[in-house]
Amino acid sequence: SDTLTYNVDKYADITDHSIGDVLKKMPGIEVARSGEIRYNGKAINKFYVEDLDMLEGRYGIATNNIRAKDIASVQVYENHQPVKALKKLIESDRAAINLRLKEEAKGTWNATQQLGAGYKPWMWNAEATAMYFGRKFQTINTYKTNNTGDDVARELQSFYDGLDAASSMLGVHMPTEPALDKERYLDNNIHTLSLNTITKLKKELELTANAHYIHDFQTSEGASVTTYYLPEQAPLVVTEQTLADHRTDRTEVNLQLKSNTDKHYMQEKITFGGQWDNDFGRVVNGGEKVEQRFRLPKI
Repeated sequence: SDTLTYNVDKYADITDHSIGDVLKKMPGIEVARSGEIRYNGKAINKFYVEDLDMLEGRYGIATNNIRAKDIASVQVYENHQPVKALKKLIESDRAAINLRLKEEAKGTWNATQQLGAGYKPWMWNAEATAMYFGRKFQTINTYKTNNTGDDVARELQSFYDGLDAASSMLGVHMPTEPALDKERYLDNNIHTLSLNTITKLKKELELTANAHYIHDFQTSEGASVTTYYLPEQAPLVVTEQTLADHRTDRTEVNLQLKSNTDKHYMQEKITFGGQWDNDFGRVVNGGEKVEQRFRLPKI
C-alpha cells in the first residue's frame, strides 16, 4: 500500500542515457547534478537495486551510470523505515527508491566506455563502467578522468554519511569565482575510481565492500584593477594578479556486515578515510610578490 511503481519505458526516450535522466521525468522525483534524489521535496533515505543497498549513500554512481534501458521499473517506497525491527515503533516521513531490472539485465556483465580528446589545448574526457547484478551478488565499478571542467567527483558524495571533506578557516588567497556554470571556468585535472560490491551470504545477512579514490588538481588565475578616487588627489589605481593551485587526494574504504530482520538489527562496519590537501598561491601587487603554501591532511 506504500509502494508506487513507475514503468520506465513509459517515460524514457532515445535521448536518455542513464536512469537518472528518466527519474527526472517522473512525478514527485527530483534529481540533482550530483545524483541526489528528492521525493516530494525531501531527500530519500535509501537507494536500492533489486532491494539491495550496495552503494551506501553514494547512489549518484547508480543514477549517473546505470543504463536506462536495463531498468524495467522504479519503485518508490513511501514512509520507508530502513530498519525492519523499528517499523511498528518509529514512523518515517521519507521515501526510498528501488530499481527493478529487466530480466535480460540480470546475471550478466555489461560495460560502457567513453573517450574524447582535443588538441590546442590538449584536452581529454574518458570514463569506463562495469557492472553486474545477480540474485546474491552485485557490483558496479567506475573510472572517470577529464580536464574539461567536469567535476565528476560530485557523484562520489555520500548522501547518508561518510568522511566529510576536510575544512579549515585558513587557506591560500583564491581568485573570485565568476557567476557562471562551473564547467565554463573550471581548469581541472581529475581522476576518480570507485569499486563497490555486495554479497548476500544468507537470506538476511549481507557483506558490502566499497572503495573510492579521488585525485583532483585545479588551477585558477584572476586579475583585478581597483581605482580609488580621492579628493584633490590623483586617483589611486591598485592592480592585483592572483594565481592559485589546489590539489587534493582523497580515499575511503568501507567493509560492512549487516543483518536486518523483523526481530533484530546488526551492523558491523569498518571505515578508513584519508584526505590530503596541498594548495599553492601567489599574489602579485605593484611588483611585489607574496607566495603562500597550505597543507591540510585528515585521516
